Amino acid sequence: MTATILVVDDEEFIVEAISRHLSESGYEVEGLVKSSKALEAIKKNDFDMVITDLRMPDVSGIDLARAVHDKAADTQVIILTGHATLDSAIDSISLDVYSYLNKPFDLRELDQVVDRALTAQRLKRENEALRLRIGKMLDDISTLYEVTRFLYETDDWALTMESVLDTLSIGLGITHSCILLKAEGDRYTVGKANFPEGSALAERAAAYSWESLGAVVSSEEPTLLEVKGKTSQLPKGLFSKDEPLQGIFFVPIRYHESLLGFLAIFLKEGMAALSEDQSRLLQIVAIQLAPQVFQSIGKQLQDQTSWYSEAQLILRQQIDDSEDSDGPIGVNLLRFVTPRTLAAPEEMASFHQLCSEMLLRHEPEAQLHWLAADTALAFFPGANQVQSEITCTAMADEFGKSELDRVKTGGAAKLFHVSVAWPHDTIGTAEFLIMIWARLVEQIQQYTHKQLAVKQEDG
Repeated sequence: MTATILVVDDEEFIVEAISRHLSESGYEVEGLVKSSKALEAIKKNDFDMVITDLRMPDVSGIDLARAVHDKAADTQVIILTGHATLDSAIDSISLDVYSYLNKPFDLRELDQVVDRALTAQRLKRENEALRLRIGKMLDDISTLYEVTRFLYETDDWALTMESVLDTLSIGLGITHSCILLKAEGDRYTVGKANFPEGSALAERAAAYSWESLGAVVSSEEPTLLEVKGKTSQLPKGLFSKDEPLQGIFFVPIRYHESLLGFLAIFLKEGMAALSEDQSRLLQIVAIQLAPQVFQSIGKQLQDQTSWYSEAQLILRQQIDDSEDSDGPIGVNLLRFVTPRTLAAPEEMASFHQLCSEMLLRHEPEAQLHWLAADTALAFFPGANQVQSEITCTAMADEFGKSELDRVKTGGAAKLFHVSVAWPHDTIGTAEFLIMIWARLVEQIQQYTHKQLAVKQEDG
């Protein structure tokens, strides 16, 4: 940004010479001969620097420096004089005058003083901005700490989401936001939203299907989808003439390496862009929110998935059976995907038998427990995660190449798998199952997005 400089001297040729020289150096310069007008200009405008003669009719250079000081501005003052006195020097110190320049002076000498003064001013401003930024961040972090404490003291999921969004609005000044939660397939639902009353964006966010986000939004890092001119990365269903958007900022909510949803920040047209500090704070909020989202998804899984309780009983039984062994258990959640849905019981039994035999060829001591027609838990005694991954990958390769006449009608069948060793950290069996289920769903979604992208390129 170009520095603005006011040059004041009762000798017109000095004002013209200095003004011309500084303008040629790239500064924005205003030159005045009458010091009374200079005093008015200082009161009305903000200058980065005032270069003034000391002795002038009407208003002296010290009076101009006092006007700058009284305004509490960080304007740098340089006084030109051939008649410096002890009193003027004392006044200059008390008024934070940057420097004296004795007449006559060389313009190169003026350049050096101006450059040093503006550099000192820039550093002072940067330090002040940093101080304010640190103070704001400390306040925000303190607010987030209070929210964190609240999150771990309540089991009320609805109240948790409301508290988080209220914190964004009141504490961080983010007034348009919602929490998107992973639902079935590649779809997300609005868990909780915070918009001003009567906002058209609130209705659109609630009514929008929120499908295929994975194709345009990162599951690892924050993503900003922007509107630039006539082009937009945003889905058309989110546009509103009443409240035009300039973008939506998505912060992934992850727990145990699984994507659980997004914190979505709506940036209306005319709003200031999110700062780097705000982006970091939003990531902290997402981290704080993740355990609660994880627990919420676990409850949904228990309510919506018939095999969840059975899977937990099977896992606990495997753990009990292995208590005499010090080694880990390779726990693998398998999802078999084929082009045709299996309907007849005979087909299902034959398919399950084929898959079991295939698994035993790769892991003779494996135990396979079917939870649904296409979903199973496999246990590899004494296998760590790497060994389990290798075995499941080999089986997946064989499954895709095998002639499964009863279950496929063209195209290759595919096996998705998540392999984790038990014990895993300090989580219980319930959390363990939720974790591997969330990872499996994410894996299938990523594969689906890639297939769609290939079809779009080919089409």
